[in-house]
Amino acid sequence: MAKVMVVDDTDVVRRAMVTLLEHDGHKASCATNGLEAIKRMDHGDLPDLVLLDLAMPQMGGLEALEALRANPQTRDIPVVVVTSQDDSRMKSEAIRRGATAYWVKSHFSWDLLADRLDPYLPKTC
Repeated sequence: MAKVMVVDDTDVVRRAMVTLLEHDGHKASCATNGLEAIKRMDHGDLPDLVLLDLAMPQMGGLEALEALRANPQTRDIPVVVVTSQDDSRMKSEAIRRGATAYWVKSHFSWDLLADRLDPYLPKTC
């Protein structure tokens, strides 16, 4: 079981991801924007993986990604960008700033979310 933080400003998306993750045995937490996610991690809520939207209020995904990579406590946490933005320049920028992967929400089946996360989760003995 992994601990996954879902960072998305859309309530329906957050709830759907949490439901799918928990159904597959993971522990899920949520943040509504990048700033909230950073604050939670600064206070010890360190996930094994972050699912990060890009377009959010207060602090968007790219800024949050930079902050995560700049912090020694969070720099090695895999961050999968999960966005509606099907844009090759945005994808390149996210990867340049440290995203582990870039997924476009409309390009994959939500019921396979846990299977797609497997390569990015810590392996247990």
